[in-house]
Amino acid sequence: MKLTGLGWRGSRTSVTTIPRLTRVADIGVAARDHDLHAVAAPVLTGMTDQRNISRTVRHDHALASRCIRRDHIKPDAEKGNRHMMTGANTPLPVDLTGYKVAISAGANGIGKVIADSFAYCGATIFVSDVDTAALDRCGHPGMIADAGDPAQCEAFVDAAIGHLGGLDVLVNNAGIAGPTALTEHVTPEELDATLRIDLASMFHMARRAIPALRANGGGAIVNLSSAAGRFGFALRAPYAAAKWGVIGFTKSLSIELGPDGIRVNAILPGPVDGPRIRAVIAAKAQAAAISVNEMTERTVATTSLKCFVTQQDIANMALYLASPFGGTISGQAIGVDADMQSTM
Repeated sequence: MKLTGLGWRGSRTSVTTIPRLTRVADIGVAARDHDLHAVAAPVLTGMTDQRNISRTVRHDHALASRCIRRDHIKPDAEKGNRHMMTGANTPLPVDLTGYKVAISAGANGIGKVIADSFAYCGATIFVSDVDTAALDRCGHPGMIADAGDPAQCEAFVDAAIGHLGGLDVLVNNAGIAGPTALTEHVTPEELDATLRIDLASMFHMARRAIPALRANGGGAIVNLSSAAGRFGFALRAPYAAAKWGVIGFTKSLSIELGPDGIRVNAILPGPVDGPRIRAVIAAKAQAAAISVNEMTERTVATTSLKCFVTQQDIANMALYLASPFGGTISGQAIGVDADMQSTM
């Protein structure tokens, strides 16, 4: 079903297929030590979690799987590093069956990987996006909503709650890169757009979601900040200002909502491989009058692991924070950034 304006689109059957992992009850079968030698299962017996952590706990949730791949660790003999990291490529195997999840900007990029991953783990999803074509093909019910418009932010959350029949998790993912320029060259319009989409949208969506989360007996809000939220970021002042603001908002909201059993955390992605960072690298290379390859090397060099992270890495942290395993984690700004040490 397709409605005009802010109307939501009905569920579709073309959900991206992710090979399902075999779920097991004993984490020991998939445990490894730091050298990837097998650890005997009895070492970790009795780890199946049956705790009742607030409202969001689901019993008998999945632990590790026999099918977990270690593709994120590969030998690199030329560089003498047998543990060169390449990032995750499969969802974290947690059982989120019955969770009701709203994800802004969930039809493209990181947002779509987050949506696909929650669906893979058993959750029901409702997404927003400004890209009509992406929304049509993403495989999840959702609606068009501009994160830069407070009324559309609130309409999205209302529609999500109505469609899902409540809310367990809000993922505030919407954001733009903003201008790449010296501060004196940034226009007021560019600054305003960046702050509205990257910061204010999270306020508007959380504000609307809180009553539903409280009525549900608790839940989780996951805000997407950035490594730019803990470093200075030359040529990206509006973006960095917004992402620092996300961390302040996250911490303040966690204190307000803790008594209600609502956990609020921020994820700080570092250099996430994909079209968006490639565009940023190209813009910065042009501004610095160097090649794109050189700027790419400089970007990777800011991390101690000397790699990009994947969109799946970000999605997996969102899964963890929304799951019972993250039941006592709130008010945190968690970097998923290959140990980024600085920006350029």
